[in-house]
Amino acid sequence: STFTGTCSDIPWADASTVDEMENGMAHTRGDLSIWGRLVVWEMNRLGMIVDLSYASYGVALDVLRYSRAPVIYSNAGAFAINRHHLNVKEDVLTQVASRGGMLMLSFDPTILGGFTIDNILGEQRDTIGADHIGIGSGFDGFDNVLEGLEDVSKFPTLFAVLAEGKYSDGETFPVWSVEDLRKLAGLNFLRLLHRVEQVKEELSYEQPFEDEGMEDDFD
Repeated sequence: STFTGTCSDIPWADASTVDEMENGMAHTRGDLSIWGRLVVWEMNRLGMIVDLSYASYGVALDVLRYSRAPVIYSNAGAFAINRHHLNVKEDVLTQVASRGGMLMLSFDPTILGGFTIDNILGEQRDTIGADHIGIGSGFDGFDNVLEGLEDVSKFPTLFAVLAEGKYSDGETFPVWSVEDLRKLAGLNFLRLLHRVEQVKEELSYEQPFEDEGMEDDFD
């Protein structure tokens, strides 16, 4: 479940819009409220995947601190490649990977910033490892599709390029092994699902937190 969506006025967490430049300065409120921490805990207890797509930088760091289960970015890119507020900074990506989570790459040209999918996948494989990358795409969220990746029917072409290790202009790059391609295609996500279910089982003895005294978070 997307933790914030694009909403910047929910009471327990900020969306990434607060990370946009404001008067030349990065504007980040960031952290989770107490209620937000309980939301993370309850999602872990119920076996819900915490999706940090659209969450602010500060919220992402807090969720990584409090979540017992791995998290995902289901529709994002790398901030180091394109400085867009929806993209993920390298320190966050490193923590996501170290906790068993995933970056699932968006195909939105705005997020990609002019770079090709195969190039960015290669960069992220080098940064966080092939065990922590997936395909996010997000076709229903933008209008301008990438040439050659207009819909899911084009995925085999992308995987063929990765397996061959050659861009359309002839430039070569390190090939993706069959095992790494299987991980990219879905094994990574299945592994993450399994771990989320394990955490759910570990918390199965816990009761849901119910406290009517938390209304202040919603003022």
